Amino acid sequence: MVKLVDTTLPFADVVARHRREQAGAAAATFGLSASTHDWRAVYPDVVAVAGIGASEQALSDAGVDLTQRVIGGSGGLLVDLGFQVCPIGAITSGMLPPSLLVWVAGETTTPQESEKLSSLNVPGVWIGSMAEPPVGWARIEPGVFGDRAQFVRQFVAAVASLVEVPEAAYVSNNLSNEPRRTGTDDGGRAPAETPADLHRHGRRRTTADPRGPRPSDS
Repeated sequence: MVKLVDTTLPFADVVARHRREQAGAAAATFGLSASTHDWRAVYPDVVAVAGIGASEQALSDAGVDLTQRVIGGSGGLLVDLGFQVCPIGAITSGMLPPSLLVWVAGETTTPQESEKLSSLNVPGVWIGSMAEPPVGWARIEPGVFGDRAQFVRQFVAAVASLVEVPEAAYVSNNLSNEPRRTGTDDGGRAPAETPADLHRHGRRRTTADPRGPRPSDS
C-alpha cells in the first residue's frame, strides 16, 4: 500500500504565522495612534475617505491573522464601492476628512478606544460582537466573515445604510458574479444578456469545419 503524503502540510500555517510575527507592525498601522505617513500625497483629491482600524486586542498575536483578513476583505469592498481607503491613523492625525470608519473590534475594545472613536463623530461599521459600538454605527458579527457571500451582503448593506455610496461604486467584479461589460465588446457587438444569449451568439460566430481531408491527414 502506498502512503500518500500531503506535501503542502509544512506550509499550511505559513501566512498566518507570518501575520502573527508581524503583529506589532500591524498594530502600528491599524491602531488608533496617529499615522506618520503623508496620506495627503496618496489622495491629493479627496472624494470619499474610509478609514479602517482595529482594537488592540484584535491586533494581538492571537487574533491578528483573522483581523488582517477582515481588514483586507473590508478594504477591498470599500474600494469596489468607490471609497479612498486608508488606515484609521490618517483620520486621527487629521490628514484626511473621513466619510466612513470601519472598526474590527475583536472580543474587546477598551473604553479609551471607544471614546476616541465616538469623538471622531463619523459613521462607522463595527465588526465585533462583545463591546457596544458607538451610537449610530452599524454592527456585523465577526463570524459572518467565514461566509464570503453573506459578509459581502451585510457589509455593503451596512455601508449603504450609513452614507451615500460614491458614484464610482460597483466598478469591480468583486461584489458579484455578474458580467462587468456594459457596452459593446471590442468587435462592436452588444453584450449578451443571458447565458442562453452567450450560447446562441457563440454558436452564431462559430463556423463549421470544412468537409474533406485535413492537411494533417495527408
